[in-house]
Amino acid sequence: MAWSAASLMALVVCVAVVRNPLQITDSLVPMLKVQDSSAWEVLMGKIDSGGFFRPLRFVQIKLLLDGSGGHYNLAYKSFHVLFIAALFFVFVRVARVLTKHDALAFMYALVVLTGMNTFLGMVWEEYAINHFIEIAVFSIAAILLCQSRGGVIADTAAVVLLVVATLTLDSGPLVWVVVVAARLVGLRGVSRRGVTIMTGLLAAFIFYRLSGIGAPEAGERATGFGFSRIEPADIQRRFVETGHLSYFHLYNVVSAFASVFLSEPNDGRWLLTQRVVTGEIDPMVVTSIVSALVGTGLLVVFAIHRRAAWVARQFDHSDRLVIICVGVALANAAMCFSYVKDDIMSTAGVFYALAVFAATRDALTRWSQASRSIAVTAVLGLVLFASGAAWTVRTIGSQYQMLRIGATDRYEWAHVDEWLTQQDQTPTTPQGKRLVQDLRAEAMRTRPLSLLYVPRWAVKWFITE
Repeated sequence: MAWSAASLMALVVCVAVVRNPLQITDSLVPMLKVQDSSAWEVLMGKIDSGGFFRPLRFVQIKLLLDGSGGHYNLAYKSFHVLFIAALFFVFVRVARVLTKHDALAFMYALVVLTGMNTFLGMVWEEYAINHFIEIAVFSIAAILLCQSRGGVIADTAAVVLLVVATLTLDSGPLVWVVVVAARLVGLRGVSRRGVTIMTGLLAAFIFYRLSGIGAPEAGERATGFGFSRIEPADIQRRFVETGHLSYFHLYNVVSAFASVFLSEPNDGRWLLTQRVVTGEIDPMVVTSIVSALVGTGLLVVFAIHRRAAWVARQFDHSDRLVIICVGVALANAAMCFSYVKDDIMSTAGVFYALAVFAATRDALTRWSQASRSIAVTAVLGLVLFASGAAWTVRTIGSQYQMLRIGATDRYEWAHVDEWLTQQDQTPTTPQGKRLVQDLRAEAMRTRPLSLLYVPRWAVKWFITE
């Protein structure tokens, strides 16, 4: 049942991804920049880039561009679909669905995974390669290594995952966080030697970043703050020049952590809270509040119930999933100190869904074994039903967002020349001009489903702002 449900959900997501054209923003310019260089030149050119460290991402873009044979959409979409399938595969493997209660909890966790604010960022943007879903897959795969019997293969694979993830995206060190957290709760698949090697490599990388290229500075990108969005110039004026930068960093970290467990804020903006304050309570607000309160409430109940076992360091599979989730969420949130974006928290979002699965499975097992009155049973059933319905609505909302994004991206490709001029990125070589023409032609041949088929009431159910 779990494998069937996960396969169906993966298929639905993949169809939405394949149906939409490649986006222009964050995709076209990187493709143009790597077009005339070799993969080695791209790697060496990006290894010393400051701020955002993602050299392997550009190498992947280059390799797919050269290997596409002119079928760019097919090449990049296939790579993306491969990682979507891998995400659902490792999600099922890590969950370990064995009983009827496990299966019911897994269905709930599946809509939590696909209904999270963080999930959309892993599937709709290609960049031209979505590196956020890569880090999520690498991090969950690290749990599988920790759950294994260990050995040289497990240690080597863990080290390779860390190196590849770190070279792909700034949040790649989350692989190390997962391995260390897993070892602290009793998963010994990656040996002490393996953890030591990973720690040494990570320490060397951090030293390189701090002494060489540096970390992203405040004000490099716009971010949400309170009920609004502030631009880099505003960040400099309000926080850097006044000496209050530490408060800005603290706000970003706390907001990023809260976005996973409360489904609010969105990219640093407390939009749902703003609607409640202004009295604009629509179905989107209700479903977000109900889903987040019940999902996180189950985690709180689980932690209270298992606190004695945790103190005694007696961990079962569910305990480990919840504790690792908290560790990953804290580390992931710390990486958002300079700006908040739901995409960055995507790995923590996947681990949150796994933790909700563990807490729900435990709750269903305990409640089925306890003797309760009909009234209490009815209330508990109603709460779980309302939460499941709310998360399902949010999952459908993700599909609706994919429709909007596909229509928007296709429209932008029709005006790609104007966009390149505005960004001062107009290609000057014949190869670059031909690449833009070919990509635009491919985008025009795609057929995203028209929003005219979507009822108007969907806006109140599925749009945050």
